[in-house]
Amino acid sequence: MLTKQEKLWLCLLLTAAAAVRGFLIFRDLEYDEIWSLENYAALPLSKIFSDLSTPNNHPVNTLLIKFLWFSKEFFWSIRIGSLLFSTASVALLWLIGRKLFSRSAAWYAAVAGAFLPPLIVSGTTARGYAGEMFYLLLFHLALLNCRKGSIKWCITAAISALFAIISLPTAVLYMVPTAGFYLLYFWKKRRFFPLQTAIFSTAALLAGFWFIINFNSFIQQKQFKASFTSFEGFYSWLNSAFSENGIWMWILPLIIIIFRKRKIIWVLAAMFLFPLLAALVTSPAPARVYLPSAAVGILLCASFSTIKKWRYGMSAALLLMQTAVSYPERSEEKTVQKIYNLSAPDGHIKIYPPAAGYPLRWNHPETVEKFFLSLISASQKDICFLALPEKENISGFAMDGSVISAPLPFKLTASDKDAPYLLALKKSSIIPPDTLAFAIYPPMPQENLTALFQDLAPKTTLFFNQWFRVPLKAPDGKIHKYMIFAFTLDRERRFPAGYPYYLPLEK
Repeated sequence: MLTKQEKLWLCLLLTAAAAVRGFLIFRDLEYDEIWSLENYAALPLSKIFSDLSTPNNHPVNTLLIKFLWFSKEFFWSIRIGSLLFSTASVALLWLIGRKLFSRSAAWYAAVAGAFLPPLIVSGTTARGYAGEMFYLLLFHLALLNCRKGSIKWCITAAISALFAIISLPTAVLYMVPTAGFYLLYFWKKRRFFPLQTAIFSTAALLAGFWFIINFNSFIQQKQFKASFTSFEGFYSWLNSAFSENGIWMWILPLIIIIFRKRKIIWVLAAMFLFPLLAALVTSPAPARVYLPSAAVGILLCASFSTIKKWRYGMSAALLLMQTAVSYPERSEEKTVQKIYNLSAPDGHIKIYPPAAGYPLRWNHPETVEKFFLSLISASQKDICFLALPEKENISGFAMDGSVISAPLPFKLTASDKDAPYLLALKKSSIIPPDTLAFAIYPPMPQENLTALFQDLAPKTTLFFNQWFRVPLKAPDGKIHKYMIFAFTLDRERRFPAGYPYYLPLEK
């Protein structure tokens, strides 16, 4: 299929793709990567494939983390699987582009796959997105090659479909249109392959069985999904999904009009639209989950390369626009990072945004140590301060892990534009009913912390820095933990002096 010259150029392109990803692989781990490593990688296989109630467990990725993790000095090793998946996807895009259109389209698809920012980021993040895309591309390449009943390609398609689904369950959304097309194709051709049908049926039954036995876990994930109350809300989400994944709305109908006689364009259009329409009538996942749409968009754009007159100019323009539109915006991240990097003065505790990534103990051990010291110091003082990233409300986690917020009793002001907002707290032994109060439990034995919390019996609770809690091993061998939270009581309570309960104090 490939000439020697093409093999050489493709090897050079794959090397360049791996090198570009290599520059990002050593960056600090993100929150979701931390959560997968800390809470899922050590689980037995039965749990990895069944504990799916939070979106941080992508089973195939979790298995890779489990086997690739070496030590805190080589924390980046857990990203090697994603890097290999992402680089291999470039080769698959070439093969699919060649199979669907032409060699020029294949090169467009491969170059876009190598250098499109969302694909680079997913290829350097220990999450399931790069693996999902690789298996989906392999699935569709196998389908293209098994139209005449090839057993090896049928087996490849069935296995890659299963792996795509357990990489990320939403992968099934990108298989439905293609599966429907092939059923129609074989029906019109009056073709029926018993063994091949049995292979695909077995794969479908296994995937269906896995969905059924984990149905409750998938239902619990709804708390992490968006809900639309208006068309504006859907449009905002759609725009986010398109921009984050390097696709834009106007290119799709334009390509369909130009190539309306090509059946494959309609199949790609269906693959592109079906997941988005499914999101309209269900609870959609975050925009990053729709990364496979980037591959479909690349192949749609690659079809322009079949127009000889405009081949090079149009391809270059599309590639530049696709890259520019999908280049990640970092302004908000920089603002949050300023809050992270502020050293906490004595008697100050930093409250991190609920959905933000936190410093890692192995990436930033000095930050964690300072955090604990500030926590202990603040809990011993009569007046301490919470450093907040917002001034109107204070956000945290409810008992069930969902993100909630509570209004502050008064507005806060920052000393300068780069400083966090400070909320002064004064230790109090009397907590009035239905009043927002705060508890700062410094590191203590688990049983002591549990007893304190049970005695407090809060009416409502708002936990802070929930995912940043790190168990400490004390000299006596016991495990110490801590909690920071806001709470309200249903009646007035009086506590002995020295208890770490506080009320807001206006400065």
